[in-house]
Amino acid sequence: MKSVTIFHNPNAGDEAYDQQQLITLAEQHGYQCDYYSVKEEDYESFQEDTDLIAVAGGDGTVRSILKVLMKRRLNTLAPLTILPMGTANNISKSLGIFNEPSEVVKDWENRNIRKIDLGEILDEKEETFFLEAAGFGVFPALMQLMKDHPDEDSTEDKLEATLKKLRELIVTYQARDARVELNGEVRSGKFLVIEIMNISSIGPNLLLAPEADPGDGQLDIVLIEENEKDNLLAAIDHKINGSDQGFRFEVVRADQVHVRIQDSVMHLDDELIQKHAPLDITIRNDPKVFEFLI
Repeated sequence: MKSVTIFHNPNAGDEAYDQQQLITLAEQHGYQCDYYSVKEEDYESFQEDTDLIAVAGGDGTVRSILKVLMKRRLNTLAPLTILPMGTANNISKSLGIFNEPSEVVKDWENRNIRKIDLGEILDEKEETFFLEAAGFGVFPALMQLMKDHPDEDSTEDKLEATLKKLRELIVTYQARDARVELNGEVRSGKFLVIEIMNISSIGPNLLLAPEADPGDGQLDIVLIEENEKDNLLAAIDHKINGSDQGFRFEVVRADQVHVRIQDSVMHLDDELIQKHAPLDITIRNDPKVFEFLI
């Protein structure tokens, strides 16, 4: 009998699954199950004897488990899979996992294992990585703003509320002076958005880098300058109305990028990083760090 270790965020999304439901679901499909709630202190000390690691939660829960695995140097312990239960689920969607958890578990045996890259910040004392994106400008400012924004009643309400807050922010946001160096070229100017993407979408399911492939050894860098503010607002309006067709901004591919920007905050996935301005950051692709069921 194969074994699975489930890491569950019981507060994720609409809280549709509890501990017993997840254990029963795994056992019904022939898996011996170890369960850990990420809201309990002992989950970081999980037992290493497992054939599969399942993360039941959203993007933030996935990042938390990757951090634990890297801290314990267990990134090659077992393949990972995601039972998407969060608000945005950008990571699972970018990996082709769209179904409800019950359907995902049923399909585990039919999925292929694929090695996935991480992004890494160089010249830092602590391990600093991202699976989704690292960025400067509007999105870290939005994350700061949303800390004080109350939760809505449903996942759909949360996404729409976030999009509307993003639009309001963009209207008054002052673009930041920045210098971006990649592929031997330098781009200087005032930027609203600098996002170094490892997957295709960010935040409230914004498809900024449609062609991004998290296992190809490359980063997709999205650059939106001050003179594109109206286009960015129009793109947000499209998304609010249910379409991703408005997001067609410049994307440059590279395995390493250097950013110097007159700002003091950036983000790594859903984590805010506060430093002294100007930020002077080098980011590279770290290929094939984890294995996922795709």
